[in-house]
Amino acid sequence: MEKRCCRAEGARGGRSSPFQANANTTTNTHLRRTKDFNILYRSGQSFRGTTLRVVARASAGADHRIGIVVSLKISKLSTRRNRLRRVIRAQMNNWMKFVDTFKPMDIAVIVTRNPKNNQELLGDLERCVSAMIRSTRRAQSLQATQI
Repeated sequence: MEKRCCRAEGARGGRSSPFQANANTTTNTHLRRTKDFNILYRSGQSFRGTTLRVVARASAGADHRIGIVVSLKISKLSTRRNRLRRVIRAQMNNWMKFVDTFKPMDIAVIVTRNPKNNQELLGDLERCVSAMIRSTRRAQSLQATQI
């Protein structure tokens, strides 16, 4: 019996990571590094709702990248913070499938106030993302007319 090395094939026994690019689907990787967030905060365009803020800018990479920030100020319970992250990430992944015509973007979603329920949070997120999409379309159409 042949012995396998875990490091050579990854911890999943040779299976690919769910975050790796797949030719058939859109991949939304995460913003993880502080440096990336700082660049995004400095040069990104901000869209504000009552419970959250969305900051977006064009990305140099090949895919959309999403970062979600839920601080201890929102909830002391990690389960509540992680649930908010999961809800936001699921909704953003659904929307980004339809926004593939745009150039790749870096997007940060910062939860600023504790939402009463998921509907309030998702309503705010929808308003901010639709404003971001309108702004991006406007900018792309202006660039197309200048060429």
